[in-house]
Amino acid sequence: RIDLGSSAMGYSVAAALCLAGDKIDPEVKRLALRTLDERIFSLYERVNAQTGVSDERFGNWWFFGVNNWSAVCHAGVVRAALAVIEDPARRAAYVEAAERGMRFFLSGFLDDGYCTEGSSYWDYGYGHFLDLTTAVIGATGGLVDFSRMPRARRAFLYGAETRLDEENCPPFSDGGGRVGVKTLEKGVRFFPDLKPSVNGKLPPRTYFPDAQVYIGREPDFVFAVKGGNNNEFHNHNDVGSWSLIVKGVEMVGEGGS
Repeated sequence: RIDLGSSAMGYSVAAALCLAGDKIDPEVKRLALRTLDERIFSLYERVNAQTGVSDERFGNWWFFGVNNWSAVCHAGVVRAALAVIEDPARRAAYVEAAERGMRFFLSGFLDDGYCTEGSSYWDYGYGHFLDLTTAVIGATGGLVDFSRMPRARRAFLYGAETRLDEENCPPFSDGGGRVGVKTLEKGVRFFPDLKPSVNGKLPPRTYFPDAQVYIGREPDFVFAVKGGNNNEFHNHNDVGSWSLIVKGVEMVGEGGS
């Protein structure tokens, strides 16, 4: 089955073949392409792109998944396919399958854009979503653009608005740490009007009503608290968790995850 590691490796191999061109030994290239077909492409193509169902032995549960696996695995496989597969019909089938998959991925975000997996998983999953979107735009001449899908814009804005300050994010679910600057910069290319939200001063307060997460920002302290429920991806009994930063120092208190 295809997973996070094999999809990433598949893309790395395909990208290397594409970049190396005629400089790579023909036999090595044939072996690499055959391995990609056996371990990645053939398994992806066994899945019914209409239903996400395949022979159980080859089923990839993430195909129509609603968490980070969907974006990461689709991104690895489809970018690899677009790098080395020349047949237009096959390439189109990969793009169509990924488009269906990304609609499910984005549906995993709440209506207010909140990522219940936490900021670190948003960076991982949404970052791959943007990489996949970039590749598909290039392959289709801009005719297919996943960033136009429902929730894509609001899900991106979560990355900017979940920050406590320029250095920290709430430790809700598998969060904490920083939202990747590179992911924010990638997203601004698709949503240039949101650049002030990414690069400008953070607002005095942010509220995600569906997640029941509140973040208040004052010059000397920042406070965040989570309500909602615990029936979420990567949730660690987070209801009631809170985080406090005083004069740039994260205070000891609720540890969250």
